[in-house]
This record gives sequence, C-alpha cells and structure tokens, in this order.
Amino acid sequence: DGIYADSVLDKKAKVSSDGVSPRVMLRYDVSDDVMLNAQVSQGFRLGGINDPVNASLCTDADRATFGGREAFDDETLTNYEVGSKLTLLGGTATLNTSLFYSDIKDLQATVNAGTCSSRLIYNVPEAHSTGVEVEFVSKPTNNLELSLSASYVNTELDSTVTTTSGTNVTTVVGGIREGNELPTAPGFELAASATYYFPVTDTWEGYANATYQNIAKRFTQIADQENGGQGSATLFGGANIGGPLTQSTYDYDRSLAGYQIVNLRFGMKNDTWDTALFVRNAANERAELSLDTERDGRARVGHHVNQPRTVGFSARYSF
Repeated sequence: DGIYADSVLDKKAKVSSDGVSPRVMLRYDVSDDVMLNAQVSQGFRLGGINDPVNASLCTDADRATFGGREAFDDETLTNYEVGSKLTLLGGTATLNTSLFYSDIKDLQATVNAGTCSSRLIYNVPEAHSTGVEVEFVSKPTNNLELSLSASYVNTELDSTVTTTSGTNVTTVVGGIREGNELPTAPGFELAASATYYFPVTDTWEGYANATYQNIAKRFTQIADQENGGQGSATLFGGANIGGPLTQSTYDYDRSLAGYQIVNLRFGMKNDTWDTALFVRNAANERAELSLDTERDGRARVGHHVNQPRTVGFSARYSF
C-alpha cells in the first residue's frame, strides 16, 4: 500500500542452478621456517528472481529500461593465489603474505531502478579483482602479543551494460561502465592489535588490549561513483511530501568516507572466569557503512552508520 507500492501481481518465475566448485592446492616446504603455497579455486553465487518494478511510479524511460528483468544468472569466480608463511625472530613471530587475482563472470550488481523505487540485480559479463594481503604476528616477550594485518585490493569492471531508448539514445545502466570499481570494496584496509598480560594473583591474570581498524573510502553501489561520486536529486513537487520544503533540489556525496575504529578492553581471567571492562569505538567515530536512497534520492537519502562509543562490562564462565 502507499505511493511506493505497485498493484498486486499474479506472476511466477523460476530459476535453477547446478555446478561444481573445484579447488587445487600446492604446498612446498623450503625449510622448517619457510613454506610456499599456491591454489586455484572456483566458486559460484546462485542466481535468483528480481522483484517486479513499481511500474506505476516509473517514468516511461525507466519503465523501458528496468522492466521485464525477471531473473538474474549465477555469478562465477575463478581465483588464482600464491602465498608464503614465514617463521621469524627465532620462532617468536610469523609473517604470512598472499597475492591473488580473481576473474569474475556474470557479476551480480545491484542497481537502483531510478524513479521506479525498486532495486534490481543485473549481471555484468566481466570483472576482476587483484590484491595483496599481509599478516604479521609477534610475541616478543611472554607478556606482550602484537599483530598487524593489511590488504590492498584493486577491483574493476571489464564490461559496460547499456540500454537504448526508442529514439536510439544509448546510455549506461546503473553506472555499470568498464573501468568502474566493484561496490563495497575499500582499496586499503589495516588492522592492528596489542595485548599486554600481567599477574594479579597466583590464579588470576590481568590483561589490557587495544585494537585499531582503518577502512578506506568506498561506494555502496556501482552507480554511486558516476559523476565523480556526486549525487543530486529533485524532490517531489506537487505532493510536497514532508513539507513545507525549503528547497526543491539538493546535492550530496555518494562516496563513503574512510573511518578508523579503536576498541579497548581491560580484564582479568583464570581457568574458568574472564571478566573485563570494554570500550567499543573509543574515539566515538561516526562510520558511514552504506548509503541508502529511495527513488534515486527524490524521497530519501540516508546512511547506515556504526554503533557510537559504548562502555560496558562482560563476564564469561567456561564449564
């Protein structure tokens, strides 16, 4: 019901899938402290059925572009990876590295169907992802544990999806343009952790832990990076929804800013109990997790955000 709903449709659709997910792994021990590995693997994500567009809300152009897409196909991915595992500093540290290349066929991309107030899944014929991951873990003393992990991933569409209007004007659908990035994939991620242990009594051990996470800029959907990541919308006119309105148009940034999260934990534990005071999101960072728009921004633009600074106490009992 309501202005965003379409009439009830008595319509059925059906999809089916079958396949295998092979994986081949090789390992070579150069020495007790050096191990090399490689693998080739393949997987798939099931296709499915799209919801019908809210046709009564669509402009003629959007109805022609987004109508009639009842289903979407399986997505398949072939991953090629090489890596190493090293033991360092006399056995007190390990360093793991990995390089990978993923070839993606029929990528399932979410598209906002413009004025239709609908979201559809499109298949992008070709895409790829290339990256490197590094993880370092060390225990330099009996009381101190350190860990650091980082990754850099470059993702890119290798195909363009277009639509042609009745007047033979061809446009790109939903930002699915060769060279654009895959959504929700930050180029750089970093995580670090440090834990210090100290004796409290003969049976209780205290600890202090701090973790840090850094997530780089990214986009919720492929289309968000069009026009340099800048979005604009014209609000409903005669309806004056939410009015009185002070302006008929507005601009906003479609990119999700990078963010940093710090968590702290101070506790004591023995063989059965682990009690701790914790502070999540200690710096009270407001992280933009995703962008949500309705009717291409004409009705709503908002962000899903993280939990604010939270202080609490936990007690765990093992039995």
